[in-house]
Amino acid sequence: MLNKKILLGIVLSGFCTAVYAEDVAPAVANTNVPEQTLNLNEFDEGSSLFQRISDMEQEKVLMKLEMEQARMELDMDKLMSEKIRLQREMEQMQKDTEEETRKAEAEKKKIEQEKARLEQERQAFEEEKRNQINRSLSEVAVSTSTQQQVQEEVNEGEKLSDTYRVLDIYGAGNELFVTIENMKNTQKRKLQVGKQLPNGYEVKSISLDDGVTFKKGNDSQTLGVQQ
Repeated sequence: MLNKKILLGIVLSGFCTAVYAEDVAPAVANTNVPEQTLNLNEFDEGSSLFQRISDMEQEKVLMKLEMEQARMELDMDKLMSEKIRLQREMEQMQKDTEEETRKAEAEKKKIEQEKARLEQERQAFEEEKRNQINRSLSEVAVSTSTQQQVQEEVNEGEKLSDTYRVLDIYGAGNELFVTIENMKNTQKRKLQVGKQLPNGYEVKSISLDDGVTFKKGNDSQTLGVQQ
């Protein structure tokens, strides 16, 4: 649209120049009135030449106004295009921000899941570690107890005085207790009447004076208090 208006202005300008050269200039040149006394007010407003000049001036003004309007419209189009571009950029920035937010949330969720998984693995490892320690302690205790029992049972045929000794007798009346020690493994036991040694000898009586009497079947042995 702007190109058409500019082309129209060029054509009209050329037309005005041609008319001036064809009509106005000869008329001025052929007049006998001195140039300095020429007064345009003396032209007849109704004459064809004056009307044509007036029309051309009006057309020039209109053409300038139209060109200015076209320039303003072009500026408005540029502003509108810039506005649209900025709006698109803002929309894209908003989309990018939302996308980054979604990515951050997804990454945070992934980290939390990984943290929970590691915590579960840590708890499982600690539980397994405790179980292994308990199993090891149980195995050691069973092994120690078995070794002591085997050692005591191996010496079953010997005299009790060769394996055990009385360390202390304490209590009163029928509530007497005795502390004996296995001299081979230094294990100490607290016994009272009715209790047995690992080799099957049962405590039959406890006396502060006579010591401790053990019996197994027909065999009866007495251990005195060590001085």
